[in-house]
Amino acid sequence: PPSASPHPSPIDPSLERGRWVDGPPKSRRPPQEPSWVQEHCEDMLSIGAAPGGFWGDWKPHIFTYNPAEARPIFSPFCSPDLTVCASLAVWVEHFKWLCLAVAIALIFGQPWAFPDGRPACNAAGGRGDSTVNTKMCSLVWSIDTFKDEFRFLIAFVLAGLVSATVATWNRRRTDYAALCGAARNLNIQLSTIVPLRPELAETRATLGRWVILAFELAMLKSRGNMDSDEGRGYLERCGLLEDGEWEALLPGDRHTTAFWWIQMQVRRLTDEGVVNEIWASTIFGAITAMRAKANDMMSSLDRDLPYPYVALTGVLVHINILIFTLWNGFQWAVWNYDTDYEVWCTPRLWFEMFGLFFWNLSYEALYQLTGTLYNPFGPRRIDVAHDAIGQGIAALARGFAKANETLPPFMAQPGVHGGKESHRNTLRFDNNETLA
Repeated sequence: PPSASPHPSPIDPSLERGRWVDGPPKSRRPPQEPSWVQEHCEDMLSIGAAPGGFWGDWKPHIFTYNPAEARPIFSPFCSPDLTVCASLAVWVEHFKWLCLAVAIALIFGQPWAFPDGRPACNAAGGRGDSTVNTKMCSLVWSIDTFKDEFRFLIAFVLAGLVSATVATWNRRRTDYAALCGAARNLNIQLSTIVPLRPELAETRATLGRWVILAFELAMLKSRGNMDSDEGRGYLERCGLLEDGEWEALLPGDRHTTAFWWIQMQVRRLTDEGVVNEIWASTIFGAITAMRAKANDMMSSLDRDLPYPYVALTGVLVHINILIFTLWNGFQWAVWNYDTDYEVWCTPRLWFEMFGLFFWNLSYEALYQLTGTLYNPFGPRRIDVAHDAIGQGIAALARGFAKANETLPPFMAQPGVHGGKESHRNTLRFDNNETLA
């Protein structure tokens, strides 16, 4: 796997280290006001942003959207970052293909290419059997034949690639959702089983911090920054690293090391009689479940599409674009010669040019989905809104660590919270009735 993310964090790694108990890093600037485009063209989006994220303060990401209110026709122009047309280079590339077709029409639509004069190709038997200007007419017929053959072939191959790409994208996002659930579950188990005693307050807080440390390290691994200075700086600003802990984390498996710390500490509490073996086993199961989800959400071993398949599809797509462009160019050359250049003043040709441009663009865009949907953990708006989601899970861990402030008054009643008049097998109700 790459040692560094293709999208380096813009945050200065030398910023002040945060404290876990103080909450998420404080923003040095206010949230951005929504733009006109966001208010009028993107009102179907639900955006999440938070301060102190790895990619910067208030980096927006999409939580969800309402398909019924989507405006797909305007998206490539109003919200190009949400589509495969995010780069101007995509438009420029297919404008070049269009220019190639126009150049072919102008160069070959001359009298020298049609020595038999007009009509350029007679209709008897199709252009392949034309009795005039046989060289040019046979060429147009051959390109037209191969165009149809390749169009039939690429439809099946490209459909399979797009389907597999979307499935991989969904699986990685599903794994992230499972990781979030596993982190919440582990925090619940630890904060419930480790007793609420003053002498264990620091232990409870440390265990909660280590859970979020492992959670964030798993995300940094997916971003290619688990071992980088940017990743370390981010963890320190979030207050997730204490002195000496970064050095103790094993490079390449830092998230696994954090899980090992949690399990070793629970084992120590078990040896000291603070936690019994049954409860410890429950925590160990939760640790195992979370580690399985956090292992590598960007795993290439079992999730990357076969490179020969992707490469073959790419070759077929570009051959298809080339053949379609050549066919249009020589077709226009025939029209150009037959009409003595007047075809350029007709709506038909301009519509053909429009169709060629967007036909080629659509095929290329479908293929480019393999790159656009490869890693859903980056800085783009279409990527996972980890800043907001992760800070919510971290706030949960902090709240559970000091559970005395988050327990309801009911938990302090005798028989429930273990007061002096505790009756372990009795539930008390407001009307003084009891149920043994």
